[in-house]
Amino acid sequence: MTSMIFGAKSSPCSAQYVRDVNALQFKCQFPEAVEAITHRHYMDNLLDSFRNLKDAQKQIQDIFNIHSEGGFLMCNWLTNNEDLMRWIPSHLRTDSDKDLNFDMGLPQERILGLKWDPNSDSLKFNLKFHSR
Repeated sequence: MTSMIFGAKSSPCSAQYVRDVNALQFKCQFPEAVEAITHRHYMDNLLDSFRNLKDAQKQIQDIFNIHSEGGFLMCNWLTNNEDLMRWIPSHLRTDSDKDLNFDMGLPQERILGLKWDPNSDSLKFNLKFHSR
């Protein structure tokens, strides 16, 4: 398989299958990154947290390398850690943060139907109640 049809009912399942098959080839080389890809990655969203900057940098680099081997480019990265955000190349950061201005605060991003506010590190959702 060299390409996929997006929009078909099976596309999300197929995309995740291909992503996981690619990642599992690196289970011995990058076990933590493979665990993140197969268990904390849904479609084009990866949600994770780290104890320190060094662990985050290593895992991000490993995930990027694994996906690159499968021909996938991981982009639109966003973090609430200023040092980590500066470490991520600007062309791989989320479109809303290419110029990095932490004084202005970071914009909220949509993640799995929720909104993540990296400034407060909180997930938010909208409730819309319809009156009769």
